[in-house]
Amino acid sequence: MFIHTVLWNLQDGKSMDDCKKIKDLLYALKPLIKELKDVKFGYCEKKDDAAFRQITLITYFDNEEDYVVYRDHPEHLKVKEEIKKVFQDRVVSDVEVK
Repeated sequence: MFIHTVLWNLQDGKSMDDCKKIKDLLYALKPLIKELKDVKFGYCEKKDDAAFRQITLITYFDNEEDYVVYRDHPEHLKVKEEIKKVFQDRVVSDVEVK
């Protein structure tokens, strides 16, 4: 299993409503990209310190090759452009779990 995790903060002036719209866009990818096995998305309003991230996306794939299909898929790229309008301070972790 390959797990792709992304963490962000909201941009200044953006709201939790904006965050919910991104969540809906991300969950809509699952039926469009067969390689995407599961999606988990969570968020909170607090931001205690600079290391804290408000938004977490966790995506699951059978292997890294399937992740690359997702990463380069045109529908995912559209969502990624919307994400750039709402989120900032991106941190990524990609791991293979055996």
